Amino acid sequence: MGLKTQNVTAPSTASYGENGAVDWLRINAIDGTTNGCVTAYRVVTAGGKAPATCEGLKKNIEVPYATEYCEFPPI
Repeated sequence: MGLKTQNVTAPSTASYGENGAVDWLRINAIDGTTNGCVTAYRVVTAGGKAPATCEGLKKNIEVPYATEYCEFPPI
């Protein structure tokens, strides 16, 4: 488990998908919840942003995305 401590907009080189790429994050571990990981970064995101509105959409939708997580210190 972790707590988001920073975020930046995905760079223009990210694969934006239909609605855009989700932000890149810095996530700090909550004490005692990880196996030695102190900080994780969500980077190299592709897609993942939800539509601006749900109007006209089905009750349940999926917003696909891909990302890489880097953990420090590496586990």
